[in-house]
Amino acid sequence: MVRTAHVIKALFILLILIQAVAVAQSVNGVVYDKNTGENLPGANVLLEDLNVGTTTNSEGEFQFSAVAKGEHLLRVSFMGYRIYKIAVIAAEQKDLKIALTPASLSGQEVTVTADRAVERETPAAFSNMQRQHIEDNLWAQELPMLLAELPNLFAYSDAGNGLGYSYLKIRGFD
Repeated sequence: MVRTAHVIKALFILLILIQAVAVAQSVNGVVYDKNTGENLPGANVLLEDLNVGTTTNSEGEFQFSAVAKGEHLLRVSFMGYRIYKIAVIAAEQKDLKIALTPASLSGQEVTVTADRAVERETPAAFSNMQRQHIEDNLWAQELPMLLAELPNLFAYSDAGNGLGYSYLKIRGFD
């Protein structure tokens, strides 16, 4: 009687596993740049209706295993590219090739303005260092040490020899 119960239990578990294997499918593919053909590692791939996601590996490949049969919405995104969506049928579509189109990301407008100081016209203290002076006096030390020759500039380095971490202060400001 005990053996019969174990056999029935084993058959029941085997039946469930067979059904799970028959229902579960895989969805896999590769994501690449449409213009260059280069694979995109680190792209986000999401089966939206199942809320299951992954990222592409170093070769731009992804894989979902044990996906239920039927149609699913696949969403692929990568920084600097348009989002790509496609309906996939887990039992039928394998080895998807997904080409992402580059897209520029618009941000806030930035306006850059500059003024050049002119001697005896600009109401600010300034110093000019000529290119020839830099070429003659710059050796292996870091640039802040050379700039320390100018008035109101102070430079120092952690090692004390002008190499390594160097710091520059202009009129007391780091």
